[in-house]
Order: sequence, then C-alpha cells, then structure tokens
Amino acid sequence: MIIKHVEVVETLLSAGSDPNVLDNGGRCPITTLLWYHRATGNDVDDDVMIICILLIQVHVYCVQSDVSCNH
Repeated sequence: MIIKHVEVVETLLSAGSDPNVLDNGGRCPITTLLWYHRATGNDVDDDVMIICILLIQVHVYCVQSDVSCNH
C-alpha cells in the first residue's frame, strides 16, 4: 500500500531526492503514485495532486536550471 504523506515528500525533495529516479519496473515516483491509485480504484485526492505538483515542480526547476535533480 502506498501511504501519502505530503510533508515527507516535501522533506525528501528539499533534501535533494531525485523525483525522476526509476524503480525496478522502470517507473518514476509520479507514475507509481498515479498507477497505484488507478489500479486500486482509489480516487486521486488532494494529497495525491499536491504530491504530483511537488514532483513536477522539482523536475521543471531542474530542467530549466540545467542542474542535477539529486543535488
């Protein structure tokens, strides 16, 4: 089960966690989060959307700044 903790995601991203790292199945965190909610029939709630936005913001910052996402 995936547990959604927005504060934990914020902390990990602030500490330099890479939002684009792939798991053994070749999925990045945002893909895994959305896939899980689709596969289990759960609604995409506010916490899921906030986490998606955080992951996208860090990715966009890294691309626009031409920096490594795992700083």
